[in-house]
Amino acid sequence: SPDHGRVNGGEPVMLIARGLTSFEGIEVRFGGRLADLRTVDLASSTLIVVAPNGDGPGKVDVEITQNGVSSELADAYEYRAGVTITGVSPGSGPAAGGTAITVVGNGFQSGLELRIGALPAASVQVVSATEIRAVTPPGSPGLADAVVIQSGVVARKADVFSYEAPYALWVVDPPQGAQAG
Repeated sequence: SPDHGRVNGGEPVMLIARGLTSFEGIEVRFGGRLADLRTVDLASSTLIVVAPNGDGPGKVDVEITQNGVSSELADAYEYRAGVTITGVSPGSGPAAGGTAITVVGNGFQSGLELRIGALPAASVQVVSATEIRAVTPPGSPGLADAVVIQSGVVARKADVFSYEAPYALWVVDPPQGAQAG
């Protein structure tokens, strides 16, 4: 758990493996690549490892070996293509939403979810693997993050869109003055 992660690895993964006899001599491999073993809890039969880099998107077998004895679970972990956001254009719009934007980055596929701030964007269209077009939702005045969620992989670019509030006059002081100015 989780059963998926980015192709470049680096995610902690919890494995349940019954029958381990000690902390010594344990190796875990994802698709033949050695994972970084972080913790072993024999009482709960759990291991925490860091997934290694994968060869590309797709499912791989996970193998645990202890003192030459192996156990393998086929297609137990899925490497998913990485997603990155490099920018949003334009970089600002009204807090009421409705601004047509272009998001640029890498790894975009149809079916993704795009959020600007806390809310999902409208009219999301994946133009290519490097471009998304959408319309901003309403947001609070100030800076907002852009977030792409694709196949369980999350990419975030902080403070990339500024929601602007319309100017409003709140107080006139003093409330009266001389007619001549």
